[in-house]
Amino acid sequence: MKVLKIYRNNNNIKISDESLENGTKSYLFKDKELDLFLSNYDDKNSITLFRINYKEIDKYLNFPYRIDPKYKKMNDNNQKITPIDKNKKLVAFTFDDGPSVYTLEIAEVLKEFKANATFFMVGYNIKIRNSVVLDLYNKGFELGNHTIDHSRLTRFDCGKVEAKIEENNDLVINIINEKMKLFRPTYGALNSEIKPCIKYPIILWSVDSRDWESQNVENITYEVISNIKDGDIVLFHDLQKTTLDSIKIILPLLYDDNFQVVSVSELFKAKEIPLENSKVYRNARINNNVINN
Repeated sequence: MKVLKIYRNNNNIKISDESLENGTKSYLFKDKELDLFLSNYDDKNSITLFRINYKEIDKYLNFPYRIDPKYKKMNDNNQKITPIDKNKKLVAFTFDDGPSVYTLEIAEVLKEFKANATFFMVGYNIKIRNSVVLDLYNKGFELGNHTIDHSRLTRFDCGKVEAKIEENNDLVINIINEKMKLFRPTYGALNSEIKPCIKYPIILWSVDSRDWESQNVENITYEVISNIKDGDIVLFHDLQKTTLDSIKIILPLLYDDNFQVVSVSELFKAKEIPLENSKVYRNARINNNVINN
């Protein structure tokens, strides 16, 4: 139990001591680590993964195993995202269409710069990389909804739109026991008929890195650096290595220019702009933000 509590605290998992004690525990013993699945601890049939290196529990084991030599023991000091500095120029980084094979590498680069971001995830990738979703959540990144199948919602009626959003939301609830609070329509496609059906703040963007188009580090970097300003929401896709390589260049350039990179919710909270359901947001500037369109 002590190890589970430390893991929970380090990874910011919102589970009570009582739930840890009473939940059903299933174990998958792997070469270097133990996957412990905690279930039946609430009324939502939630499942939470605890991935524990054997070094944490070696005194309880009586079978041979390998210890990862690079592994550092957990401690009671949970790492937090850097507090928002309102004296800096604040921008939100967003990543669409993942999780992919590059998502956690992008997350690690962001953490190196103490930056945050919002990942708008699509259901078919969540299904095959649910552990990445959990890792992002545990690292403190914001998770956003990008539909279950990346279909263009303007082709559907209200009921179908809601289903494609909520089915994706259910996938994430089963992984992190928490509902996603923000939505981004695929292709940025909206119309007056479906907008009232979307019971979430609708997050678009004001700077497009066009990483999906160029897949070129120099072009991606130029698109962002030449257009970005305080209050912007920047669109990336965590699908290509060129995006990962661009982030490594863009972040130090922005930080040298007194920017701080945050999640969408952090940006709007810092700017004191409320996020309301069924309304569209392109940036966090009061005069330029598209709120009532």
